Amino acid sequence: VAACSSAAAQRGVRVGMPLSEATSLCQNAKPQIGKAMAAAPSARRTATHAKQPGGERFHLEPHDPAADLETLRQLAEQCEWFSPIVGLEQDPPLGAAGRPIAPECLLLDVSRLGHLFGGEASLAEQITGWFREQGYLAHAAVADTIGAAWAAVHEGPRGGWARASGDTGESRPLVLPAGHGWQPLHELPLRALRIAEPTIVLLRRLGVETIEQLRRLPRPGLISRFGEELPRRLDQAGGDCPEVIVARRPPPEFTAEWVLEHPTTRRDSLDFVLTQLVERVSCLLASRGEGVVQLESWLETGAPEVASSGDGETVASDARPARQTLRMRVDLFRPTVNADHLMELLRMQMEALVLPGPVETARVEARVVAKLEQRQMELFADSSREATRQLSVLVDRLSARLGRQAVLRPRLRADAQPEQACYFVPLTGDARKLSGRAKTATAAAAKATRTAPRGKTSSPSPPLVSNPAVSSPAVTRPVHLETTPLSIQVVAVAPHGPPVRLIENGHPQRVLRHWGPERIETGWWRGPSIRRDYYRVETHTGERLWIFRRLQDGEWFLQGRFE
Repeated sequence: VAACSSAAAQRGVRVGMPLSEATSLCQNAKPQIGKAMAAAPSARRTATHAKQPGGERFHLEPHDPAADLETLRQLAEQCEWFSPIVGLEQDPPLGAAGRPIAPECLLLDVSRLGHLFGGEASLAEQITGWFREQGYLAHAAVADTIGAAWAAVHEGPRGGWARASGDTGESRPLVLPAGHGWQPLHELPLRALRIAEPTIVLLRRLGVETIEQLRRLPRPGLISRFGEELPRRLDQAGGDCPEVIVARRPPPEFTAEWVLEHPTTRRDSLDFVLTQLVERVSCLLASRGEGVVQLESWLETGAPEVASSGDGETVASDARPARQTLRMRVDLFRPTVNADHLMELLRMQMEALVLPGPVETARVEARVVAKLEQRQMELFADSSREATRQLSVLVDRLSARLGRQAVLRPRLRADAQPEQACYFVPLTGDARKLSGRAKTATAAAAKATRTAPRGKTSSPSPPLVSNPAVSSPAVTRPVHLETTPLSIQVVAVAPHGPPVRLIENGHPQRVLRHWGPERIETGWWRGPSIRRDYYRVETHTGERLWIFRRLQDGEWFLQGRFE
């Protein structure tokens, strides 16, 4: 459990608890599993809990640390309304595994800014109020040092919210008095110092529970027993070891806009305008060595004009809104600055676009960019590079015509259940995996087009597996899997023995050979376990099938076919 609401906390759910244990505590409620929702732990979005006739629903969301971090970065940019220096915490505490916990706090430098907002307390209340308007619950503290502010907001009055629950209601911001040093922090627990969890456990065994008790211990002994980390955290909280806020600056925007002097619905005129805008954005990116991965275009239209007056003048129709914005989005497989290719993809979307009125403003923006792949020019054409380029163009065109969610690629997942062992993600619009994907595609194309050295003939490679009974992934898992296992009838020698005959779609087949069983079970943390015995069978018709017996009830199913 990475975060929980107050309703779940009332049932005993706590952050860090295994999911199976948390589910058992909420077993009287109906589960509702949804898509991942981005929420920064330091300002979690409120969860909704609806009463249903059968009881209260509880909502499960897979934790997406990358989405949390991106949301926190977006909030940091918006918080520049309150302070010119806003950043994410750069030195988070270590977790139980010795790894840094993901950033969950925003740090604002409010030095000499309080009088502009009616005081530091008023400034903190305005910040938390702004978060509340955005749909978040935030806790704030003002202190002389980053360490003291972190301690107060996490472990001060109602400060354990970030570890116990993500929805504990409102609380007034804490403003620690300036110049009082350690006094406001003495009664806080050790976790307020951002020290590693194993160190906290060891100190508690020694009878040290609070910061005041820790400060009474001789410093040389702390260094010899716990290293430099513990004294450093003490110095950071007290101000003896200064910390700085690394301000986050928003990334540059690559956008171009055209306000039409005479609004128009002519497609050729709009094509000319968009071409000019795309070329501007492409030139700007090319000068930085970057390319477009995701391009968006907006067309702002006014009310359509219809002839309604007797003297032939045109007046605006009131049947439609005065202004509408039409949005087009292009996702690419690889970054590019080729304006012709980008316009080709935009035209595909414009073909299906219905203009509600004349276009007044056109805007183009590169929303996602990535570094261009720089390559040395060659004297002779490289077929592998051309194959990779053609593949990219094909994927881009299909995505533009069919939609981004229609052109997918599989990704492996570490799951024992075959139908859950992979999932699909769009091929276009993702800048995070571009470098590795480009290398893989290039290597695959080079391998496919590699020829034998001149003067030599290439002989076919020997088969990787000569015996089909060898336990190898190439033969133990079929290429084609059924999306949902198909129910079949099987006759076995014994209740738990191998199959002898099977009936698929009304066609009886005799099993000539079989390999197995292979026991596959899902993890206990997923709830009700799935237990299966898998067999690879060869029938008298020459087919090779992958079937399994469900151990709970003895039913048989067809999982896949070997080519």
